[in-house]
Amino acid sequence: MPDHLHGIIIIDYPHSGKINLLETPEVAPFISPSQSIGAIMRGFMGTVTSQINKLRNTPNENVWQPRFHDHIIRSEKAIQRITRYIENNPLNWKG
Repeated sequence: MPDHLHGIIIIDYPHSGKINLLETPEVAPFISPSQSIGAIMRGFMGTVTSQINKLRNTPNENVWQPRFHDHIIRSEKAIQRITRYIENNPLNWKG
């Protein structure tokens, strides 16, 4: 699937009140001071764009489509179904 990205964001409010989306030993945590999914996506997309452009040596080139689709997952059954869809989606891609 070289033309799009799927993901599940789990918003967990730590004691600081900031949203921490990514915390691994190799990568600094992504912390959003805003409580909106739009702000989280802007931050994520901006960071990824900067890194891609640095690797490609293509300053200021846009790498994203202008919009994204979001959906609130409201049940365990739904998260299982969506997780399976994301895992199986590359098998359905026809390039």
